[in-house]
Amino acid sequence: PREAPMPAEQRLPEYIGSREAMELMGLSRTTFYRRVKDGDIPCVRAVHRWVFHRETLVAWRERLLAPARIMP
Repeated sequence: PREAPMPAEQRLPEYIGSREAMELMGLSRTTFYRRVKDGDIPCVRAVHRWVFHRETLVAWRERLLAPARIMP
């Protein structure tokens, strides 16, 4: 018998690699790695590769793309 899927709050966070993160962010390879190195893009170093939490990247990207609020 097949197990029922876990509710969203019980699932492990989805982590992605650099290639998928670059595509998600819409950045060139050079710009992407420069921003990772500068600490602009949230990520962690796991052994010999960078790992990115998908939901964190999406939220980060949305904050960058949000229209600037104009003060009255």
